[in-house]
Amino acid sequence: MGMNIDFFPETVLNFVGMCIGREDYLCGQIGLMRRILGYEGMKYDFDKDLKY
Repeated sequence: MGMNIDFFPETVLNFVGMCIGREDYLCGQIGLMRRILGYEGMKYDFDKDLKY
């Protein structure tokens, strides 16, 4: 896969995990920048009528 990381085995599962971790990091950075600029960091809609 060409990740060129010697201490980590190159498997598809590890590659997908690293991609998910990167996306998670970037979403956090976007939330932080939104807070710095005065916007809401995150907003979740919650349906009180939905039975969980």
